[in-house]
Amino acid sequence: MRYSVVMLTFGDRSVSLHAAIEKIRSGARTPPDDYEVIIVNNGSPERGLAWALEGLGPLNLINRSTNEGVCARNFGIEAATGDVIIQVDDDVLVTPGFDEVLLAPYSDPAVGATGQHGFYQDQNWGVLIDDRRRPGPGHLADLIMGFCWSWRNEDRFRYDWEFSPFWHEESDLQLQIRHAGYRLMTTREVATHRSLHDWAETKRDGPITGETIALRNFYKLVDKWKDVNVRFEGPFVGLTGRAPGKVTPRP
Repeated sequence: MRYSVVMLTFGDRSVSLHAAIEKIRSGARTPPDDYEVIIVNNGSPERGLAWALEGLGPLNLINRSTNEGVCARNFGIEAATGDVIIQVDDDVLVTPGFDEVLLAPYSDPAVGATGQHGFYQDQNWGVLIDDRRRPGPGHLADLIMGFCWSWRNEDRFRYDWEFSPFWHEESDLQLQIRHAGYRLMTTREVATHRSLHDWAETKRDGPITGETIALRNFYKLVDKWKDVNVRFEGPFVGLTGRAPGKVTPRP
């Protein structure tokens, strides 16, 4: 099965970008001719980008002159020729054999997306449920972590420019996939997330704190999907009822 790795980069992230691509090259178990790496450059400096990509084999580089946000990944998705798209963030390090792990569940035609750290969502869009309901490898999930995951390459699955939050954008795309009738499959861990910005830095980004920004965009997701028939899968591990805790209030 041919796949396309799509990676979005922005700003001066040359060091982490180089490490991320290097891990993809060394960790792939698929022959080089059977996968491609597509980099969407969201306005990164040319000098740093050239250094980051040097010596890493053939790449499809798509340059955008300005930072157009997370939905700029669509330019990479549009160029992708693989049967499956694997998204890897530019500050993520994949493990050896990541591609085999993410691709294996597609032998089941009902599976539309795969990724590590699956979780179930409360039917009433409350807080995420606790770890006792966290799906393990091979289990279906409502949502999966977005920093390294995969999905079937179909024209209808795109990042929504109108919705376009900078958090929860992968969740929106996963809900598109589920609404089309596919299932999401949890895999074992295939990557580590080494963000350049910790949560404290995020909270200092502006007058609105990081928590408020996250909640505001979470409720965009709620408002878009709450009246659409997207069936929740869980729980599968013997727990019933609502998620622990109370519904998170709107900011």
